[in-house]
Amino acid sequence: MLDFDRYFLEFEAETSRLAGLAHDLDARQPIPTCPGWTLGEASAGGRAQVTVRQPALHLLLLLNRRLPVGAADVDITGRRELLEHWLSNSRF
Repeated sequence: MLDFDRYFLEFEAETSRLAGLAHDLDARQPIPTCPGWTLGEASAGGRAQVTVRQPALHLLLLLNRRLPVGAADVDITGRRELLEHWLSNSRF
């Protein structure tokens, strides 16, 4: 198991890598797991019932249960209970 400092450094590296990959994507590209959606629609928040907006590092911490949904620095819009349900039924 990684200690917190190493975990944080690894998250920073992965966040930078992810940002680099996402920067060059075509907004018209379909999302395989969301039939009928494109990356542009998803990033605009057009159809989402819940959105979470924070720096990528905080989102990764949230997804990996290292940051609680109720943390003051997590900006949630929409159905919070849906986010909690999704997180409790997803593995990262």
